[in-house]
Amino acid sequence: MDLPASGTKFVRLFENEKLTGLKFVVLLLIALPLRAVGQKPHPLRAETPEKGFGKKAPVTVVESYPGGPKAGAFSVILEHPTLVEKTLYYVSRNNRLAELNRLKIGMERPAVVYSTAVPAGSPHIDNLTPYPGGLFFTAGPSFNELWRTDGYTDAEKIVTLCKKRCGVCYPQHLTYLRGKIFFAADTGKIGWEPFVGDEKSAKILADLLPGYRSSNPKEFVSVKDGVIFVADDPVHGRELRFTDGVDVRLVKDIYPGKGGSEPESLTVYENKVFFSADDGKNGRELWITDGTEDGTQLFKELFPGRTGSAPKQFTLYRDGFLFTANAPKYGRELWKSDGTLAGTVMTEDLYPGPVGSNPEQLTATERGKAYFTAYVEKQSGRGVYVTDGGFGGATLLKVVAPEDGPEWLIPVGENAFFYLKNRREIWQTDGTTHFVKRLWKLPKNLEAPYMPISFGGALYFATSDGKAAHLCKTR
Repeated sequence: MDLPASGTKFVRLFENEKLTGLKFVVLLLIALPLRAVGQKPHPLRAETPEKGFGKKAPVTVVESYPGGPKAGAFSVILEHPTLVEKTLYYVSRNNRLAELNRLKIGMERPAVVYSTAVPAGSPHIDNLTPYPGGLFFTAGPSFNELWRTDGYTDAEKIVTLCKKRCGVCYPQHLTYLRGKIFFAADTGKIGWEPFVGDEKSAKILADLLPGYRSSNPKEFVSVKDGVIFVADDPVHGRELRFTDGVDVRLVKDIYPGKGGSEPESLTVYENKVFFSADDGKNGRELWITDGTEDGTQLFKELFPGRTGSAPKQFTLYRDGFLFTANAPKYGRELWKSDGTLAGTVMTEDLYPGPVGSNPEQLTATERGKAYFTAYVEKQSGRGVYVTDGGFGGATLLKVVAPEDGPEWLIPVGENAFFYLKNRREIWQTDGTTHFVKRLWKLPKNLEAPYMPISFGGALYFATSDGKAAHLCKTR
């Protein structure tokens, strides 16, 4: 049991002195109010978590939040799981209260570090964004306030973007880069524009589309000399922009004119940014930039002609990155790149022919495994695969029926967990065909697990039984 300083002194006094019954009662009455002052109330969570799902269940309950139709109270939703070093943050909320929770490895229960209530209902805490030792997030009566916390002291408000209750002013696409926080926001007067801030303040970088129109900045990534992001302007359309935190300039007008090349999937590898864009001639293809106009060019045309390969799902992996792309005769398959033209190749033709296996849910582990799902040749449904990145190195681990998904696929260490939604089963694999097994079939009273995340060597997820929402983890 955690005690404040006064409570600790009381326990030591009790251990070291022989107290009469009257003295004990008096000291207890003194200590309890002091202990209450040292703790924050937790109105959403239960006094104690549920006991769990039985000793044989491979999962256990970490925290419980009463509420739901069967409980006769407002349902609690758990959302926005975010890792900051060895700490898990997440939000619990109903239609009256939202709380930011912190769970550090070794803690028995999460701690509430910030809460907000909105008189009009539907409170939110959103945009959880890590920085070294802490977290930025957005909250406020109109979702228009930028906050930060180190998880231990009280949260500190950095700025209120909109003074009136406009309802659309809240910061979005928060990214912590190069010691600053970059984001998009609408103050209620200028539309969505790029902002920059730090732990104490925030300001607009540029009004790229003057007036109430919005440049809609997104995908902030860091390179050697500054930050690259995507935004609109009235002359060049949606293109890459560069900022040093003070000024903003156009990187290159890839698609000349107001149309814009619509850059997507910005991914940093070896201080270069790889992305997909459409220059109006070659379709949507793989591009590269170092933040300069001369250093921004078509990297490789994977599907010659106007069709374009439409590369996506860029995933850093070993000494390069994986992605999926569409190519003639092969359809959409898995590709890899080491940052060179010769080293950008298709690694798998899992579904021979122009249809392609359409890989999805691509994710990589720290030691070099990559898991994904893809259509299985001549079989109904999708397969769960693992690959080492070599050509033809993908291994089919399990065939999944179309109605089962899988709904999510999450690596935990070098293992992976996935959920079959129609069968209501969580499965586990170590990346070999010898170990692919059902971990747990959910009891009938539980809803489908959501908010899956890897933390502390276990799979954490949320579920509900109609009486309470539960934060759970694998044993």
